[in-house]
Amino acid sequence: MAKFEKNIEKNYVKVLLRGDKFVKRREFEKAIKSYLQVYNFYKERNNEKIFLEVLKKISDSYLELEKYEEALKYLERILELSKKLKNNLLEACTLSDIGLVYKEFYDINKAEPYFIQASKIFDELGSIINVVVSLIHIATVDSIKGNLEESIKKLNKAKDLAIKNGINNQLSIIYGKLAELSLKLGNIDEFKENFSSILDYQKYNDNPQHLSAFLNNAMTWFAQLNLIDDELELLKMNLEVCDSYQLIGSKITCLTNLGHYYSRNRKFSEAEECLNQALNLAETNNLTNEKIGILKGFGLFYREKGDLDIAIKFYLQSLKLSKRFNDIFKVIENYRILARIYENQEKYSEAYRNYSEALKCYLEISLSIKNLKMREKFKENYKFIPELIERINDILENNKTYVKISEQHIIQGISNELCQEISNDKDYLVKSACVENITKMKQIIDRNKGYILETDVRELCRRVYKCDIATTGKEWRLDSSQIDDLIKRGCIKDVQTRTIEIDIYGESNT
Repeated sequence: MAKFEKNIEKNYVKVLLRGDKFVKRREFEKAIKSYLQVYNFYKERNNEKIFLEVLKKISDSYLELEKYEEALKYLERILELSKKLKNNLLEACTLSDIGLVYKEFYDINKAEPYFIQASKIFDELGSIINVVVSLIHIATVDSIKGNLEESIKKLNKAKDLAIKNGINNQLSIIYGKLAELSLKLGNIDEFKENFSSILDYQKYNDNPQHLSAFLNNAMTWFAQLNLIDDELELLKMNLEVCDSYQLIGSKITCLTNLGHYYSRNRKFSEAEECLNQALNLAETNNLTNEKIGILKGFGLFYREKGDLDIAIKFYLQSLKLSKRFNDIFKVIENYRILARIYENQEKYSEAYRNYSEALKCYLEISLSIKNLKMREKFKENYKFIPELIERINDILENNKTYVKISEQHIIQGISNELCQEISNDKDYLVKSACVENITKMKQIIDRNKGYILETDVRELCRRVYKCDIATTGKEWRLDSSQIDDLIKRGCIKDVQTRTIEIDIYGESNT
């Protein structure tokens, strides 16, 4: 009997390993099915060690599938079991994991208590490194909630603990967050000081992918500050990291960013060389999604050279690919850039269409936000919404292209909804710009109503009823269904026995 039980257990170990293989292939649904079989087997046999291990694997797989409620359910069971077993370290680690789920995906307000509880237990256990990590998490929560000064205090506390206890691998992360906060507060000197400290401690971080991602972020910061020389130095440093650790995806991104840099600074031969290298790497390694940024890079290259028609072709290719991979923020970016190019070419109909499509994409995102991570991504990108509304206003105000009044009202409605979404995030700077531009849009549309309705009525009568309203007093015969149609469209002012009178804003046609 014991031998039979042992053979059964061997089979379930194989099932567990099969689940791990599914995870490597990112087939998480299949992995969960395998893990659940093992879970049910060991649940009946009270083998708590494997039982806990499987619970963690199940929760991780649900997180990958973005099924956060299911993931939390299994994490709560681990927490319950750790308390029962009086395993304080496991309890604290699980509290931290639950906090991370809430912070990253669910509800920022629910995250903080879990981190605080975890930090307290880690402190009691003397696990300083985990106390430092918990403080970083709590500081991040404060930052997201807008409590920047509180966030800085906790990060400085974490920094002091890390320095005192030689926890060097966390210091680059701490200084990175301090650099971001100092930039948000406009403290440029502090930003530079923190940035210098990041580079000093980055050597203790053994994750090259993290280093590459950090350098990409830093490049964005330096671009914001117009510190051009530092930006180029960082890009070259990043390229060396990518080559040293064979980070193909990061190298493609870095080469593309170098192409952007050289294009902006009109060094076209260097830009073209970098972009071609990036394209060859993407094609050789079958990384089709990486081509979205590369094609956009070629668009910038030709735009800076003044070859706008060629630039448009590359931006359209990037747009098509970003739609294919459902990268909606890249879709918006391409629409926005295309609109500006069309506007510069005085192709106002195309410009208006692309600006409008960008706004519609923003609305689509705002209606489909499922978790905190998506909201933060939306928040990073919605700063362009006031600019889009402003450009649309300019086109409408100066009658640069014909837009039906119904379509103008649709865009006005979308703009209002987006402005409300921004108001919910309490970003007062973007909100005030939005309100100003929407107020102006309403005034423009109200003024345009007369012009648009007149144009619509004339076109309606010419196309549908074969009647040309050329001068006042033009007569034509309409049947009852046509009259009903005009009533529904709001064109008819009065219906008399034998004639109808259409009032086109001061011009009466009977």
